[in-house]
Amino acid sequence: DLNLDGKLDDKDRDYIGSPLPDFSYGVSGTLGYRGVDFSLLLYGVAGNQIVNRNIPGMNSSVNTTAAALRRWTPERTDTDVPRAVSGDPNNNYTRFSSRYIEDGSYLRLRNVTVGYTLPASVTEKLRLGRVRLYVSGQNLLTLTGYSGFDPETAGGSQSAQATWFVSQNLLRGVDNGASPLPRTLLGGLQLDF
Repeated sequence: DLNLDGKLDDKDRDYIGSPLPDFSYGVSGTLGYRGVDFSLLLYGVAGNQIVNRNIPGMNSSVNTTAAALRRWTPERTDTDVPRAVSGDPNNNYTRFSSRYIEDGSYLRLRNVTVGYTLPASVTEKLRLGRVRLYVSGQNLLTLTGYSGFDPETAGGSQSAQATWFVSQNLLRGVDNGASPLPRTLLGGLQLDF
């Protein structure tokens, strides 16, 4: 009851949340010692909100998350998950509300690489200029309070009919179940002849 008139209606609507972070930040660094090299990239945002549309609406017979076990029942009235009902007569899923708004802040270990370059005394015997072995990982760790799959992927194209403008601007900060960024491990060998 935002206007304090004693009833809940359209006059109680307000703007809630913002997909734009208050700030973005990052740290990168590289260290090397006696043929061993290490590089790191941390990236994050703070102060944005995400509309998590993956929270169960309890309006259909499709699969849902374990949160559905906390749905409203006559015995369980203190919950934020609506009752299970076909057709969603209260528009719990189609109507945006603060129920879907979550903090989108995160810190992600975007990239880390550890490498070792063989000494010149070894590579000269092999008639090579340089030999480096390395292991690299992308998106290995994400620290966030967001309950969805990935706070960074919220707001991408959600349907085949979505235009670029709609998918990039009007759905920014809305998570409709976009695929999370993959966690990747790579190993490699660099040879200079």
